[in-house]
Amino acid sequence: MAAESLQSVPQRSFYINMIIKELCRSAFLVVGMHRSGTSAFAGTLSRLGLSVSAGLMAPSPANVSGYYESDELAKLHNLVLRSAGSRWDDWSAIQQNWFAGPPAAAYAADIVRFLDGQFARSASFVVKDPRICRIVPIWRQALQSFGAKAHVVIPLRHPDAVAASLVARDGLLAGESYLLWLRHLLDAEQATRDLPRVFVVYDDLLADWRAAVAAMEGQLNYRWPRSPDEATADIESFLDPKLRHHRPRHRYAARGDRASQLAFRGWDVFSRLEQQASPSANSIAELAALRDELDQIPSVHRLPLGIGTAAGHMVRLVSRLRSRLTAAERRSLPVPKASE
Repeated sequence: MAAESLQSVPQRSFYINMIIKELCRSAFLVVGMHRSGTSAFAGTLSRLGLSVSAGLMAPSPANVSGYYESDELAKLHNLVLRSAGSRWDDWSAIQQNWFAGPPAAAYAADIVRFLDGQFARSASFVVKDPRICRIVPIWRQALQSFGAKAHVVIPLRHPDAVAASLVARDGLLAGESYLLWLRHLLDAEQATRDLPRVFVVYDDLLADWRAAVAAMEGQLNYRWPRSPDEATADIESFLDPKLRHHRPRHRYAARGDRASQLAFRGWDVFSRLEQQASPSANSIAELAALRDELDQIPSVHRLPLGIGTAAGHMVRLVSRLRSRLTAAERRSLPVPKASE
């Protein structure tokens, strides 16, 4: 009897897995640029009943509420980007023929193994990592193999706020951040155009999470496993607008600043996509034009012999030192008296 019961455990797991697969799992991909509120969206969706993986990144001073991002998966995604000749802070395009090659297929199989280990018994789950923006084709292949229907949530945050956040956290130059923001969203939008998806502004989630959740539910045509009423206390204790430290400083790019001009043009288009059931012909044409222009701006990481990467590190180091000195100078200023 004991042997029979031991044998029945993997059998039950197999049949449970097959039943869920037959019913079709629902996979929610939070696909947005770094520092765009992706953690807030993933955390909110988890409180609406979607499963999250084990082994999530620990909270840090840069994200005290938690990342809702698998450490194992982030490392795998870094390997994928490296294999494709890219990295998280590279805005150059990944060649589309790379996604059709053996390395991409092998990484898709790695993702399937991850999904099987984390979500074999889950009917619905959420996965978040900004790097997914760059490698959506691999994820689409993996989800198809895993038997999960993709639903895509694309958070939007003004590129000015994203740039300020990346300057503070990573020492990136503002121009780098603008170009990264644009590349991530352009790739994510193009690769998900035929999938159920929704664009939601991060500020809107913080201002009125109920309306944002209702918009996601309506546009994705999906009823949450846990109702917003049931999740109210958990969501409201999780979402804290005070943790949003960076806001847009201005609405228009400085003259001659090509990176910010491209990003702000992109912001105008993506803001319209939030209101459109599907992208209009004009929006598609504008996105294509932005992609063409961005492709003409080489990333420093594509320079030979690692010269660009080394130079980038030096520039960012100087940027961090300058930022710290500026902050120290501000703290050293005398506080004006009320009468002054």
